Amino acid sequence: MKFCFGDMVVVKGNLIGVVVRDWLKRTYDDKLVPHHAVYVRYFNEIQDFREDQMERYMVRHKYLDKKEIIYQSNAVNNRLDYVPEDVDINVEEIGQSPTLPDIFYDEVNMQIANKDKGIRQRAINSLFRKGITDLNSFFDKTPLELKYIRNFGEVTKDYAVDAIYRYCKKYKIQPKYKKEVYKW
Repeated sequence: MKFCFGDMVVVKGNLIGVVVRDWLKRTYDDKLVPHHAVYVRYFNEIQDFREDQMERYMVRHKYLDKKEIIYQSNAVNNRLDYVPEDVDINVEEIGQSPTLPDIFYDEVNMQIANKDKGIRQRAINSLFRKGITDLNSFFDKTPLELKYIRNFGEVTKDYAVDAIYRYCKKYKIQPKYKKEVYKW
């Protein structure tokens, strides 16, 4: 077997998982094929995969953007000499939207929130309570709807909006609204 319990793997092209069980499964033609039960964080469930459906994990995020998919492929195939710098992220192409913890714990936003660590968690908690868990669900709500979220006051709102727009700028994601509409 190529993978064992505890190995971090990439499944379905860009989702990160952890191997939680291994076994040999007998096929119809009486061959033994390695299978693995993998906890996939994005789905929050355990799914079964054959070894040929998995790759070894080489980077540290809950899902891979286009740049990291290229890095992952190069690392697995021992071609670490080329990672393009000018790859734009297209969220629709990746298949899922960046989550709020991904955004608020991004390197750029970590520097700003270190002066008040509670504000980051307060923003995440108040938005999660309203079902806003990722970038798409944030932009699905109108700025006026955000105004009436519990514990989402002026300071928390300013931090969340600034963090989201910094993240969008860094990864060249086009926001649905202009930042100025969040001033109330």
